[in-house]
Amino acid sequence: MTPKPNMSFKVNNLLTKKDLFKKICKRLRQLDLISSETQVVNELMYRESLSDTRISEECAMPHCQSEAITDSKIIVVDCWDNPIGWENKNEKVTKIVFLLLAVNDNEARLKEIRDFVRALATGSFEFNDLASFEMLD
Repeated sequence: MTPKPNMSFKVNNLLTKKDLFKKICKRLRQLDLISSETQVVNELMYRESLSDTRISEECAMPHCQSEAITDSKIIVVDCWDNPIGWENKNEKVTKIVFLLLAVNDNEARLKEIRDFVRALATGSFEFNDLASFEMLD
């Protein structure tokens, strides 16, 4: 069975990558799924500084492991209507962002995330399996 995303968001205005991370982390903090918005945003941005996670103009897969993450999540962000400014004004993600957040020591959840990425790569992931999208304000 292919793991499914745990949360889905839809972007309703133009954002930068960092703004997107901040909005998602704010929501995750409200749900007690992370203990620190700032720490997770900083760790995501640090990971981005090591290597761009934009797979193509259409898709990106930012990810990090952190002690501030209390529950591992696979988050899908629909940005079809409002592309995300990724590195600069000329580089955008125009369709979808898969945000992978992992607790440092939960091997079972890390395997689920790896299985999800594998399903994406092999084409066995069904987009119609997604939960309804929550609007990001």
